Amino acid sequence: MGAATGVLLLATVVIVVLRPGPVVALIVALAGVVGAIVAMGIVSTRTTRRAFGPDGNDTPRRDGNDTPRRDGNDTPRRDGAG
Repeated sequence: MGAATGVLLLATVVIVVLRPGPVVALIVALAGVVGAIVAMGIVSTRTTRRAFGPDGNDTPRRDGNDTPRRDGNDTPRRDGAG
């Protein structure tokens, strides 16, 4: 929310300082809203990837071992070797 707030604050400052006409002010305000949405998306994606990893797989394994295998396949092997 902080990044989105910063973008909206920046759009507000641009409108107040430049004092554009109504159409240009509306375009700047809409660009600020779009920028805020983009900022929220970027921050939420980075936070989620930091919490769950790039694959987003946070499902515990059935054998109780939550450490991923070296080959990248987290499904238990049939021979029980992990």
